[in-house]
Amino acid sequence: MERIRALPARIRAAVAAKLGVCPVCMRSAARGAVGGWAAATIVAFVWPLPVLLAASLAVAGAFTLLLLAHVVAFAVRATPVLAERERRRADGATLDRRRFLGLGARAGLVALALSLGLPARAWAQDKDTCTGTHDVLPPFRFWAQTVDPPGQDAALDRWKQEAGAFCEEFCKKRKCADPEAKHCVSTGFVASDMFFLRPPGDVPKNQANGQVEQCKCKCSKQTTEQAFHDSIKELPDEERKKKKKAFDDLQKRGDDLFKEWEKQKKQDR
Repeated sequence: MERIRALPARIRAAVAAKLGVCPVCMRSAARGAVGGWAAATIVAFVWPLPVLLAASLAVAGAFTLLLLAHVVAFAVRATPVLAERERRRADGATLDRRRFLGLGARAGLVALALSLGLPARAWAQDKDTCTGTHDVLPPFRFWAQTVDPPGQDAALDRWKQEAGAFCEEFCKKRKCADPEAKHCVSTGFVASDMFFLRPPGDVPKNQANGQVEQCKCKCSKQTTEQAFHDSIKELPDEERKKKKKAFDDLQKRGDDLFKEWEKQKKQDR
């Protein structure tokens, strides 16, 4: 009796776990639908027996309904995720009804492509994964410090520079769709919990701490390095070398911070 009572819950759990979620199940439903309709067509032209034709149509119809259920379930699950990503790209702007329905249609096409074994990556996401504000998950906390010049403002400024360098590496990993502006560069970051600490001791080793929560990216015709070199090419040699060394050091620091964040992500999984 208990097993019978638990049967509806088991069926609901199985449907939630498979419907619109399992690519193998979706492809099986699509193959069944295609094969069912092919068989029904052959029966209709070669052996048009009423019983045999009805059976083949029933099988084809059942697989078609199952495929449609997979497509609808996938679209229902995926559309809110796509809408949230679009909202973040638009810096929080609300999506209109037409745009939301368009995302639902695209999600349905993705499900259909997956079911038919077609390459769905191009449908699943825009080629532009760069433009907008992106969450840093998990948020990344790190220290920055200055010895010369000492002072709270210098420490906080250094932390902000390093946070910007981290977001520069973060944005580099994303893609742009426009071939004319194919470089993803950082335009800023969102941080919290920034504070200053001066440890005891004779050396004025000022430290600042903070947490990067979001990185802002955009597509550009130039890399950050190219834009920087263009900005200093008219400077005197000595000043240009000094600025270039500081820029290279900061870029290396950003790369180190990004690798540290990736390690943190793996540990949190």
